[in-house]
Amino acid sequence: MGLVGIEAIIDAMIAKLQADMPAKIAALNAEYDDAYVLTEIPATSYYWYVPKVQQGALNIELPAIVLINRPAAPGDLNPAQIEMHYSIVADALVRGEDGAAVSRLVWRYNRAIKEILAQRHALAATCTTCTFAGEQQHETTDPMSGDFLHDFASLWTIMTSEATS
Repeated sequence: MGLVGIEAIIDAMIAKLQADMPAKIAALNAEYDDAYVLTEIPATSYYWYVPKVQQGALNIELPAIVLINRPAAPGDLNPAQIEMHYSIVADALVRGEDGAAVSRLVWRYNRAIKEILAQRHALAATCTTCTFAGEQQHETTDPMSGDFLHDFASLWTIMTSEATS
């Protein structure tokens, strides 16, 4: 038996988001058809760790998506099966000069993340279930540039279930 661990889950989430995000962004831009246009998230702007803040500024290419592992509820272990629960934050980050525009964009990126990950069997090769568990938004001003820096995070509970023998 080999457990599907957090690394495989994060890798599967990044792969799914990278594969589906371009089409989802195009669909949302067509649906809204307004001045708040989502841009593609570069493949290098999907992070599985918290990016470093240097001299008070977040020095990464934005928009970006950051996946963060959080402590989760205990799973279940019995002689035939092991069930593990993981809690992962999928955080969309956007920077810009117009606070209202930045808010709209980060909300839409978060919607895209939710619609991609909430699809039935989105992470089927790796996970048994992927459940939306809540969200949170933060706003700050970059002290170096004066730009607005907003994030909108969705929390996901991932469950894996595997035979022990």
